[in-house]
Amino acid sequence: MKNSRLINKIIYCCHFRIFRQVLNSDMPGSPLPTPFTRKKFLAHCQELIDNPGKLSNEFRLLQTLSVDLQMPTNTACLQANRKKNRYSDILPYDFSRVKLEVIDNDPNTDYINASFIKGYSGEDEYIACQGPKEDTIYDFWRMIDQYEINIIVMLTQLVEKGKIKCHQYYPTIRETFGYENITIRCTSELDFRTYTQRTLILQKENKKKTITHLHFKDWPDHDVPEDFDSMINFCQIMRRNIGTNKGFVVIHCSAGIGRTGTLIAIDILLQYLRDNRKLDVFGTVYRLRHHRINMVQRESQYTYIYNCIMQVLKNPYFLKTYKPPPVDPMYDNNSKSASETTNSDGSLTVNLETCM
Repeated sequence: MKNSRLINKIIYCCHFRIFRQVLNSDMPGSPLPTPFTRKKFLAHCQELIDNPGKLSNEFRLLQTLSVDLQMPTNTACLQANRKKNRYSDILPYDFSRVKLEVIDNDPNTDYINASFIKGYSGEDEYIACQGPKEDTIYDFWRMIDQYEINIIVMLTQLVEKGKIKCHQYYPTIRETFGYENITIRCTSELDFRTYTQRTLILQKENKKKTITHLHFKDWPDHDVPEDFDSMINFCQIMRRNIGTNKGFVVIHCSAGIGRTGTLIAIDILLQYLRDNRKLDVFGTVYRLRHHRINMVQRESQYTYIYNCIMQVLKNPYFLKTYKPPPVDPMYDNNSKSASETTNSDGSLTVNLETCM
């Protein structure tokens, strides 16, 4: 497994380097954008504003180059595993898929529609997965337990426009759900305007584990949130939780590619911005697509990434002075709701602009 992933990483790096060389954007008229300094990034955004259609061309180029990134999905296509996929055309690549421990010597029990995704560090940091189906919830919690996950980020509603997007795999306050030998209990639930934060306790036999469940509620399917500041703040809250916990963070929407890919891309780029490194929306999304198909699925989502980063550049308090709400758990004997004690989106109103 490790050798296979190393080989694929080498092939991918060479592949991406060739594209950068052949389509060197330092050459006049080149279609491929290279990483930008902060100042040049804003200039690039202005260029996209002044030239309608240029961003569409950039996204189409990404779509074209991404075709060559597609890798085998043999395990996902096995007859025993097909029913585990929410969407038949959104399948994890064999080389980057998350493997579960086999049950009763049945090799098909190691499958879940989830992929390891490399982050800012260049190492695997995220697990991007589909929203659990009713018959895959146990597999989902097996993954959480096996990989010692401390943070789950949910970006979909259970039902959207009358269609089931994700089965409710988590309990709400004071509820306990049981799946085979695993029980999940919700001990706190903080309900903010755009997201809900839950504290879940996973128990398997005599072992207990605390998990933070961050549910962003204001993101329509195949679309983007109405504003940028709530998403930037949510990213910071997620990053603060990640900073106090080791290991992977599990992120899912419905298919685990559009909203999931968009959030991961924003999180990575905010870290580049924090460390004063060059910004590369195109390259960031391209690298995500190496590990899971169609990450950042739509042009509107790709545009939204640009908008969020531009918003931070124009309002640097987001990175310097904004303090997210406290993440210490509020237990179920608290009578005061979170909405009565703090404003999750801060007190500063941001004038939103549409970059593209």
